[in-house]
Amino acid sequence: SNYSRDWAAVKFNLRFARDTDLEKLREATRKVGEDLMTEPDLKADILEPIKIHSVAEVADNALVVRFKLKTRPGNISTIQDRTLRQMLKEMPNLGIAFAT
Repeated sequence: SNYSRDWAAVKFNLRFARDTDLEKLREATRKVGEDLMTEPDLKADILEPIKIHSVAEVADNALVVRFKLKTRPGNISTIQDRTLRQMLKEMPNLGIAFAT
């Protein structure tokens, strides 16, 4: 990471059921992103909410999706951890299934 600039990109992949509706996944991602940006201990550090960056791979049993969010540098691992935890918790509640 380059800590001399004003922002940092957090990128990670998640594996979803192969037949996942991408528009439904986009909406669920938007919802999770909005929720994270209202968290008192995170909202100052998240500059742009999480979004789908790309479909990284279509595998036999999974759709691998790459996510990205923009944050202030310095607290990247905490933000990534909280984002992943929130997604793992909320996606099933929003009708999105992870790959098995």
